[in-house]
Amino acid sequence: MTCATVYFNSDKTVSRIMVKGHSGYADSGFDIVCSAISTSMILTANLITKLSCKENYIINIDEKTNIIDIMIKEFDTERVLEKVMDNLFESLRSISSDYPKYFKIILAK
Repeated sequence: MTCATVYFNSDKTVSRIMVKGHSGYADSGFDIVCSAISTSMILTANLITKLSCKENYIINIDEKTNIIDIMIKEFDTERVLEKVMDNLFESLRSISSDYPKYFKIILAK
């Protein structure tokens, strides 16, 4: 099962999403659940790198451990990164809703 841990700031904005593991829906390379999750995470990571200064975020992608971690250290004044992270969270919730046996979201406290 793939797990996503979602972290929030005190104002309830999504500040970090870390995804790890293999869903087990199908063999590696044929797994539509992992593909959907990875695509959402990588598209978001790429968008953040295009929209923001490197000082505002940390993105770690480790293919050996199957971990993708996106953390916003500081939101921009226009709150664009907040919207980007909200969009990622909604996308992942949709995948989790469609495939609950293979993908779980944990809300960090």
